[in-house]
Amino acid sequence: MLSPTMARNYQNPYPDIKTNAMKNGTKIIFVVVTLTLAICIGHILNDHGGSALRNILDTITLGSLIVFILSLSLLSFSFKRYAKSIIIWILLLISSPLALTTIINLHRELTVRLSITTTPNEFRYELNVTPNYKQDIDMLQKKVDSLVELKTIAIPSEYTRRYFNGNFYNDNIDRHWAIDISTSNYQSCLIDTLFYDKNGKDIIAGLLITKTTNYNNEIEYNGYGFRYNKTSMKPFEILKYIMTGYDNATSCSQLLRYYYLKKIGSDGEEYNMNDIRFLNRKNDTLLPEQAHIKK
Repeated sequence: MLSPTMARNYQNPYPDIKTNAMKNGTKIIFVVVTLTLAICIGHILNDHGGSALRNILDTITLGSLIVFILSLSLLSFSFKRYAKSIIIWILLLISSPLALTTIINLHRELTVRLSITTTPNEFRYELNVTPNYKQDIDMLQKKVDSLVELKTIAIPSEYTRRYFNGNFYNDNIDRHWAIDISTSNYQSCLIDTLFYDKNGKDIIAGLLITKTTNYNNEIEYNGYGFRYNKTSMKPFEILKYIMTGYDNATSCSQLLRYYYLKKIGSDGEEYNMNDIRFLNRKNDTLLPEQAHIKK
């Protein structure tokens, strides 16, 4: 047993792990703040145009989220120690708006991704697959080819001559105006999904994936949503959201379905493609100004 004098002079050979952890936690918060500021300055100096502002906002958002989580962790781990720290409370207060908004958005995004569709049950497209589904897919794929390629792939008599700007054109000449998809280094296409009218006869909308090559001669897949009108001289009306730059058709299809069957209708301002309110209307709010969603 130690004497009172020895006890007073005794020093614990093992430092207070909890105290050191708290000190290190505070240092980490300041490191995160410093790195966030440094990265933002880097974006200001090196980026150009709208990309600089977007990258700065993304950096600040991520930094705020990390600072918010670390500050809460410190207070939870040792409230008595840090409740008196003005700096911790200031950092928590400053970071909380962006952090809480990010957490709410992440939760909403996860909910959307885990759902089958965000279309309300009463408006959900429920038509069974028609007997001609595979034939219709094959027909539309050939039709896209005939609208893109210099040489017709489909039989000319199937699609006849088309009128544009005062002239008639055959399918065996370059008619890039006929369909609003990337025709550069086009190779082939895949009809991913089709939607029919209430009678199950006429195709009115669908999802399309094209296979192309980029500047490095690498295969890329691009995804499109479209409205279809077989009697129009421009039968495919390409919709707003376009998926670009995917290295395989599966990942492109997954994001394409995510956007057109879940994401678009999740905020209530637009309708998903499997929403009968979208399928039954003629004028579409998804048509103006295309938005490219890159990989």
